[in-house]
Amino acid sequence: MPGRGIMRCLVGSISAKVLHDADCPVWTGTHLTQGPPAEWISPTKILCAANADACSEKALAWASSLASGLDAALVLVHVEPRLESPGEDYYSREYHERVMAEANGKIDELQRVVGTRAEVTIAAGNIPQAVCRTAERLKADLLVIGRGSEASVRLGLNTYGIIRESPCPVVSV
Repeated sequence: MPGRGIMRCLVGSISAKVLHDADCPVWTGTHLTQGPPAEWISPTKILCAANADACSEKALAWASSLASGLDAALVLVHVEPRLESPGEDYYSREYHERVMAEANGKIDELQRVVGTRAEVTIAAGNIPQAVCRTAERLKADLLVIGRGSEASVRLGLNTYGIIRESPCPVVSV
């Protein structure tokens, strides 16, 4: 399987195997030397990264349930790489507005399907970097992301990149 060596280097072979095979949410904290004590696990701000697909629906539903149970704030971030511009004149204002409208429409539909009303932020750029910058800017205590639910689905570089770079623990659902 090409690319497995790279994935192992990013998060470790055991973590990669668990993330690939687990049917349950998985808590990862690549910057933690050991798991946190149980009393520490009470986030007040949960950030959920979503792309308006089936994995995002599952992640948002799980994050919403957790936020509700912990009385935590829930913020939804969607990254739109098309918004990143190398210069002011590169994209027209109309193009930017159309991309934002499409992104907001996708996220509105996702929230309608899942039954949530989370605060939404749309970020631009490289997905892992934009998600992690948003988590840092918002001072999120926990980041929730989706991952493929079928055993045959290989985790993508965005999943590993987010886990590796996140300033806070990540639960992948």
